[in-house]
Amino acid sequence: MTVRFSTRLAHFVDEKVRAFGEGLNTISGGKALVKLIAISLLMWFMIALAYREVAHSYPVETLEQGPPAVDVETADLANLPETAGQPLTDDTIVTLNAALQGKGYSLKSLHGDIWLYRQRTRIKKVGDRPHLANMDVPHVLLLMGFSMIGSVVQLPAVGGGSQLAVISALQVIYGIPPELALSCGILLWLVTFMSCIPVGLVFAHREHLSLRKLSKASHKQQELAEE
Repeated sequence: MTVRFSTRLAHFVDEKVRAFGEGLNTISGGKALVKLIAISLLMWFMIALAYREVAHSYPVETLEQGPPAVDVETADLANLPETAGQPLTDDTIVTLNAALQGKGYSLKSLHGDIWLYRQRTRIKKVGDRPHLANMDVPHVLLLMGFSMIGSVVQLPAVGGGSQLAVISALQVIYGIPPELALSCGILLWLVTFMSCIPVGLVFAHREHLSLRKLSKASHKQQELAEE
């Protein structure tokens, strides 16, 4: 089974490298390469803005319900990333305190809030839930990276690797609650992937392209490549 997986992986990588090489051969010269790079950067920046606008469409009030949650910075500082987004209960505070004390930090209660201290210096308040509305371009660029990795590693017979990677990144890295991470991941997929289909169908109709013929040609080319 391991040998079969390695063979498939090698075949997949070889196919992608060959396709990339064929694409490079279509570039006529240096000016065309510069234009292509500029257009690619513009497209990726527009996708990043789309990610940002989708995240900002979730109001802050949506995340303010329920008990305070462990923020990502405190969870990372305690080397307990799995606690990010969890309710800030007494048990969670004890667990975080035990991990933070070895680094010279501690959690203390002050006027009903939990604060992070370094020795006697108050650093920041702990327990504010992370907000999708606070995400900016650098944050969404990381999400785009996870989406690209997930699109390569698809789930067998299902797909959805890109959505799963984005949803997991929202929960693990940014501490977004599961229900909001799932909603945002699906909405990002609809905006960045599915929204292109109607426009593509319109242009295909204008160019008198047959999707059935294109599908048959693609299958024939794949069969020839496998042979």
